[in-house]
Amino acid sequence: MPTEGPSNEEVVSRTTVVHPEFPHVDPEAAPRTPADALALAMVDDLLIDPLYHEVLRADRRIELTRLEFRLLHLLARHVNTVVPYPRLIEYGWGYPEVSDPTELLKSPISRLRSKVNLRSPGRLTIRSVARQGYILCANFQG
Repeated sequence: MPTEGPSNEEVVSRTTVVHPEFPHVDPEAAPRTPADALALAMVDDLLIDPLYHEVLRADRRIELTRLEFRLLHLLARHVNTVVPYPRLIEYGWGYPEVSDPTELLKSPISRLRSKVNLRSPGRLTIRSVARQGYILCANFQG
């Protein structure tokens, strides 16, 4: 693991800043290329850096498993948009399909909520959308 993080220029070139006024990307379309997979995701005070496998929340480093990291990165790239169960399973585990995605996702999503402090109430929360998937909700209001 490198001793220094990325330079400012690298951060700018690799950053996807998520803001509610930006158009939402179809969750089925991303991240599929190496550039997408390495793009930083920033939502509010949450920074996710896939190149260095780092997550910072309010400048505090958070240790995540590989699976938790992948799920959080996908959710953050599609903030305020439901990411369907099949897409989360495929991106997290590499499986095309499972019989009960809710059971498979329940534990890692619960751990993410705890580790990254993404429980309600708050400016950032992960919510379940029944029979559809999960959504990283960002409340950008004061």
